[in-house]
Amino acid sequence: MSIKVLLLNPIKPGQDFNVNVDPVIIRHTGAQTKAGIFSPLGLMYIASILRNNKIEVKIIDPVPEGRSFESVLDIGKEFDIIIVPLATSNISGTIKLFDNLKGKIRVLIGTYATVISDQLLRENKCDIVVNGEAEMTLLELCKAEGSPKDIIGLSYIKDYKVIKNSDRPLIEDLDSLPFPARDLIDNNLYSDIFFGKPTALVLTSRGCPYECSFCSVKFVYGRRLRVRSVKNIIEELEEIVFKYCIKNIFFIDDIFPVNEDRVIQICDAIIKHNLKISWVCNCHINLITKRMLEHMEKAGCKEIRYGIESASADILKGMKKNITPQQAIKVIRMTKEVGIIPSGFFMIGFPGETVEMIRDTVNFAKMLNPLYAVFTITIPAPGSELYYSLPFSKRTELVDKFDTVNSDTTNICGIEPYILTRELKRAYISFYLSWRFFCNFMSQAIQRPSAAVSVLRMLLQGGIKIFN
Repeated sequence: MSIKVLLLNPIKPGQDFNVNVDPVIIRHTGAQTKAGIFSPLGLMYIASILRNNKIEVKIIDPVPEGRSFESVLDIGKEFDIIIVPLATSNISGTIKLFDNLKGKIRVLIGTYATVISDQLLRENKCDIVVNGEAEMTLLELCKAEGSPKDIIGLSYIKDYKVIKNSDRPLIEDLDSLPFPARDLIDNNLYSDIFFGKPTALVLTSRGCPYECSFCSVKFVYGRRLRVRSVKNIIEELEEIVFKYCIKNIFFIDDIFPVNEDRVIQICDAIIKHNLKISWVCNCHINLITKRMLEHMEKAGCKEIRYGIESASADILKGMKKNITPQQAIKVIRMTKEVGIIPSGFFMIGFPGETVEMIRDTVNFAKMLNPLYAVFTITIPAPGSELYYSLPFSKRTELVDKFDTVNSDTTNICGIEPYILTRELKRAYISFYLSWRFFCNFMSQAIQRPSAAVSVLRMLLQGGIKIFN
């Protein structure tokens, strides 16, 4: 097939920060990356499927590769179909790029593109939007050389009207997907805060059974969990370890240990196949058991990232987190006891929250004493319950101002944006200048110097961004 396809991570003029956006990892809708520079896993899945079907495809990830907006524009002119996951934090850059690529087939994918597809098409921001899971829809589109007619899972414009084809069913057999095309990227460019470079992302499941009100996963995948077989996961890990010589893994599932027996089977298989990997994962507080943690530690798990969010039981209830502060205390202590490092993610500025409650959350984080804590201002992910609770006018504001919601422009929590920004800075100063953090950090620096260096790097880079 003669058609040429470009898979492109977003960029805007002058951009020097990496964007956390991925059409497979649905929660990654486009905020600035805080925990590393992650490889474009969704684009690699798409590239692998297209290439297996004899379609010429290239991946460009501009910021890690050191490319300018202008050079990316020149590259785009060489291709027939340009596919970009829409990032909430720099939609303006993607629109400007596409404005200069009219005549090409311009395709947007990802959660945010799905949510505002009608607006994007009516305003001629793109030619086609893929709604939901992208791989099979894009394969059919490329086989049809860009003609969207009768391809399920697409929206497009025809005779000045938005046409939305029927939804595509979710991929039931995840083992049927080829492994991501890691040979199409420079793996040494990608890092995790804990490990540094190179770190590979591995997705063992899709979907999430929880209903967190700020998250958009269920908008695309629903709450039904689909999993890969242990055999299939191990085969991908073997490829990563033995073909690409990467030993650091981030299991990027929304919730890796959603089932104790499955986690133990994966851990036992990692040990049995002598992979000797080091890995981190995301976990939900109320799923953790001591037995599970012990198997994870033996299989090379070094760090677990917990979405703790708040010290307030009322705020957690509003978030629909289905956890309590008491559970967080127990699980963090249990994680430390088995020799795994816990890290915590916290949100401030949720509707109904007060300054006093924010400061209680910061003090709670200090008491839990994870290796590091990430504090973020609440942003309603496109497609989430919180997003749709906003008036339409405020949702429209988000299109160009997503990264400043609640801190500079659109207010959703009742606290003045400048006060919320002040509290975010105060949270970082209070946590990272605390005696507890210093003692914990020095202990980890002795045991794991590389992890300590990574945390220092995060503090330096994150501090510059936050205080600027």
